[in-house]
Amino acid sequence: MKSIMSNTPKRAQAPKPAWATASERIKWLVETKFKGNRSALAKAIGFSHTIVGRVAAGATPGRRLLEAVVRHLYVNPVWLERGEGQPLPDGHADGERRLPVATAARPGPPLSHQHLLEGWLLVPEVVPSPSVYWLALQGDQPIVAQPSTGFRGGDLLLMETDPAKFPKESSLIGDVCVVRGGEGGSRLRLATLDRRGGGFDDEDPHIEADYHDAVKTPGMVVENVYRHFPNGQVQHFQTSRPPGRGAGPAAEPLIPTVRYTDIVAVWLRILRRRG
Repeated sequence: MKSIMSNTPKRAQAPKPAWATASERIKWLVETKFKGNRSALAKAIGFSHTIVGRVAAGATPGRRLLEAVVRHLYVNPVWLERGEGQPLPDGHADGERRLPVATAARPGPPLSHQHLLEGWLLVPEVVPSPSVYWLALQGDQPIVAQPSTGFRGGDLLLMETDPAKFPKESSLIGDVCVVRGGEGGSRLRLATLDRRGGGFDDEDPHIEADYHDAVKTPGMVVENVYRHFPNGQVQHFQTSRPPGRGAGPAAEPLIPTVRYTDIVAVWLRILRRRG
């Protein structure tokens, strides 16, 4: 039998995009996301069209421009800086602006830590931003185990990681945050923060952190603390102290403190409850 060989030439594969340099990757973004309109990209990231045009023509982009592209255009930072991986995160491959979901606090912007994400979620009511992600609370977390917080396992908290969008230090009252440091050392923990002092009580200004885990600290005396604010709000939290230390009705509760710079993310007070 004669072997049948097709004389039809093989279909040529589409050439890969030119991604060798950061300027070529910027040029690719101009062509694909903005249909070649350099001014449109410049406006989207807050830079002049002259700078963007210079970069698209081959000039090496600066660090501030690269950061602006990642922040405003949902671009994979590893791809933009080194040409590795794909331009868009997995959750944006189909054109939808999904927000990433994590089951543990992230150390910074979600797109810079994509390997730590659990998935992506599209919630039309929430405006996407490269600096926010959904933190899925687990049933064994202290903030869930303490009923007074009102949180449940499976709740999704919308977390903001851009320090420029954090509340001012003087405005911290009952803000749920991800913090680094304090009693937890370098690990990340969820805590409710309150800025205290600096008023008529002559107390030095400081930020108190309620980690919601006082009831689980073995061998410690648990104290319930109630604070009454001028607007009528009553805040309740628990703290702990070693037995025999600070005992007595006049003793001040031993409340952990953190620095403002220890804040890694702030809950935007948007909660999505599954089911």
